[in-house]
Amino acid sequence: MAEWDMVLDDIMEVVLERLNPQDMARMRSVSSAWRAKTDSLLTTLQLRHAQYIAEAAARFQGITHLDVCFYAHHSFTAETLQPLQHLRRLHKLVLENKARAQPTLMGLGHLGSQQMPLEELHVKAFVVGVDSGIDQIRALRSLHLSNCILMMGKSQGFPAMLTGLRQLKYLACKGCSGLNSRPFAGISSLLSLETCLLNCSLRMSDDTCADIASLTQVRTLGLACSALEGCLTPACITYVGVQSLCRMTQLASLDLSGHAAISDASIAEIARHLTALTHLDLRKPACDSPGTAIVGDDGILALSSLTLLESVRLSQAQVGQAGCAALASLRRLRCLELSYCDSLSDTPVCELTRLSHLTELSLAGCASVTDIAVTALVRVMPTLVRLDLSACHLHVGDISLYAIATLPKLQVLRLHSCERVSDVGIKGLCAGAAAAALMHLDVRGCERISDTGAACIGSSLQLLQFLSLEHCHLVGDRGMKSLSALPHLEVLRVGGTAATADSIAADFAQSVRLESPSNGRIWWMLES
Repeated sequence: MAEWDMVLDDIMEVVLERLNPQDMARMRSVSSAWRAKTDSLLTTLQLRHAQYIAEAAARFQGITHLDVCFYAHHSFTAETLQPLQHLRRLHKLVLENKARAQPTLMGLGHLGSQQMPLEELHVKAFVVGVDSGIDQIRALRSLHLSNCILMMGKSQGFPAMLTGLRQLKYLACKGCSGLNSRPFAGISSLLSLETCLLNCSLRMSDDTCADIASLTQVRTLGLACSALEGCLTPACITYVGVQSLCRMTQLASLDLSGHAAISDASIAEIARHLTALTHLDLRKPACDSPGTAIVGDDGILALSSLTLLESVRLSQAQVGQAGCAALASLRRLRCLELSYCDSLSDTPVCELTRLSHLTELSLAGCASVTDIAVTALVRVMPTLVRLDLSACHLHVGDISLYAIATLPKLQVLRLHSCERVSDVGIKGLCAGAAAAALMHLDVRGCERISDTGAACIGSSLQLLQFLSLEHCHLVGDRGMKSLSALPHLEVLRVGGTAATADSIAADFAQSVRLESPSNGRIWWMLES
């Protein structure tokens, strides 16, 4: 049946490429599946080649969502996007550059007419300047900029290109470069913002916090530093910056991950003022960086006063029994991450057994946590959906897997580099209630898993969409063949296994496909 679905998708692609608007009614009468596909085309269109913009705009004037990809052979001018002004129902536009060189974005002013209700814009890997025309899209409510180069004047902050967007409620700027020393100066003029995610760069500082603190409508704030940037940058946001942010007493979600200088004093300040918080992320950069502060039980104890918290993420903290007891007192908590906390051992972890309603738990990199604590936790957490025990190297193994197998709602399980996990544990996992729901399994670096374990996975985990067997060198061609029967597999990573490329190609020739915009069924990775 899965193979027939793929053939149907191929047929649909061929037909739709040659479709005229007047053929829509005839298409919808073929079958219920074709009717659904046709109705989808009427509202959503993905163009893999930008040269079809004018043709698509002429043929499909009723679309509401449009994705356009630009490659090296496409020239981008002020007129490139002009045909889109005829799409009077267009609400969402995604412009993605896939070429190595980044073209300059221009001509967005064409989309700013009152007759065009464009509310959501995604721009990926372009050069974006004040002249891009973004500020002329008056109806814009959501703006996403990813991996862009922002070309600003020396004295201008990034918000200078957004003047006039009086309805903007959602702003996300991720991985962008080209920012000056005060990249977000002037952001206080964006009074309508409710979500502000500026997970940008090395330019994040206490000044950034001061610029943002006057945004009284923002309830979700992200000022994360990436792992690499956190390693290179000495103490981006410090206690001074946290003090500025604490004026934003309306905040419900705060992400300050990657900032090495966040300390117990910073956490105490947050707990004292931001009493409406439901989500808090204070993970450290994944390396020793200059100015790293220690977070311990004193800071974690302060969090116990934030009784609305539903999600807490910490890493590299000195967590003891008092800290775990404080976290266990948060009755609304559904998501807890305590990753790479070297001091964390079984005794304090067992305090967390009071959190019986957790849906997500991560103890990744807590090398002193053993099967004893994991078994105690999962026995009282039947609602777990995501569990991460990665890099619990020598103390988490097959015994834990037999306990995990009893979790009926588990969808995501990460066990990479758990060296004691073997075929025995995989067999136990596949025989339990968890097998019915599991969609994502990461066992890379679990070198005791062989073809036998792979065969259990292939025969039992029927909903599996993601599987990483990287560096499981005992898995070979026989194990790969057994995995080819998984009907919903989307990602399979096999770098470092004993499987041969010829065997993989033969086993997956009929069912493994490259990702395509029409169905996104599967993409293939021989290497990580």
